[in-house]
Amino acid sequence: SLEQALRLGLTNASILRELATAYIAVDKLQLAEDLTRRALASECAQSQDSKSSPYTRRLLGDILAGQNQAVQAIEEYQQVLADGNADMAMRLDAAEKCRALLVSLGRTEEIKSLNVIVMALTVQQ
Repeated sequence: SLEQALRLGLTNASILRELATAYIAVDKLQLAEDLTRRALASECAQSQDSKSSPYTRRLLGDILAGQNQAVQAIEEYQQVLADGNADMAMRLDAAEKCRALLVSLGRTEEIKSLNVIVMALTVQQ
């Protein structure tokens, strides 16, 4: 039924995210990634400012991290951090996940920059 829905042009971002979450639960991460990317595209197309939801970006980051695609996951988490529409808890969560990936890659300079961003966020809070 999912294949048929996609063929018919399913573009409801919240349904696509929910389906992605269900596929994460059964460890079908490639399909979850595809559904999340479709949700992002749908959000961008329907948004007046061509932006996607920070929740969807964070979900994609989590999926990419689960697939050992650390560099791409870091990029998604950084976009969540830069999104002023994201709530503080989501931004801090993205920062922690980003930090863990940066540590695993040994990217110390970027960790320092991230720490500065996190300090600024906590001061705003």
